[in-house]
Formats: sequence, C-alpha cells, structure tokens
Amino acid sequence: MQSVQKLTGLESLYKTFDDSMMMGVVEIPKKYSSLELKNILYDQYKIEIPVIEWNDKLMLRLSVQIFNTKHEIDYFLDVLKILFK
Repeated sequence: MQSVQKLTGLESLYKTFDDSMMMGVVEIPKKYSSLELKNILYDQYKIEIPVIEWNDKLMLRLSVQIFNTKHEIDYFLDVLKILFK
C-alpha cells in the first residue's frame, strides 16, 4: 500500500497502517473509469483486482496473500507506473 502511495503521491485512506495487514484500499489518480481500468489491468496485463469508484475517488482493493510472490507485486507496481505516469 505504501508503495502505491509513493507512486501516486496521494494520501493514505487509513489513519494508521500496519505492514502486516493483508488487505486494504488505496486511492489512485482518476485517470480512467473503474470499468476501463479493470479491463485494462486484466486484458493487457492479466491482473485481476477490484477497482472501486466511490465518493468521486478511484480506488484499488489490494489483497496480498502468502502465495503472492515478490515478483507479482513488483509487476503490479510496474504496471501502475506505466498507467499513471
């Protein structure tokens, strides 16, 4: 979550955040609609992730589990860099 925040420059939605949390929501720039971003992530990059539009904000629900590899997480962050540069 903190890596996505650094990438977007947007503030955390949480007052406190513990790195041991396995799931959370992070705001991202509203460059795409939720459906458009969900389709781009899946169709072009094979990333399936909930994309939420709420209260005029665009958010991703991040869920990292024990079976996710560091490579997968780094790939996701690289894709966000491409999409939000």
